[in-house]
Amino acid sequence: MSEIERVNEEPEFREYMSAEEDNRKIENSIRSEGYEDGVKYGLNKGIEQGKKEGHKQGKKEGIEEIVKKMMKQNYSKEEIKNITGIDLKDE
Repeated sequence: MSEIERVNEEPEFREYMSAEEDNRKIENSIRSEGYEDGVKYGLNKGIEQGKKEGHKQGKKEGIEEIVKKMMKQNYSKEEIKNITGIDLKDE
């Protein structure tokens, strides 16, 4: 029997290797959980930011639509500015 085979058969060595394997599995599990938590956090932050940006964009588009309608109904630039806060520069 070779030295390696003899060492591999020793109960103390087998117990040590088993403990090391268990520790590796625990570390991998913790790492995996941390990664998943990070992904969830990132997705939630992205969704939150997307909602804010979408709200801003929708508000801007809504005001632009109102300004177009006001212009079609011949509101003055001063009236449009007073109502919407949009300053229409002389073009």
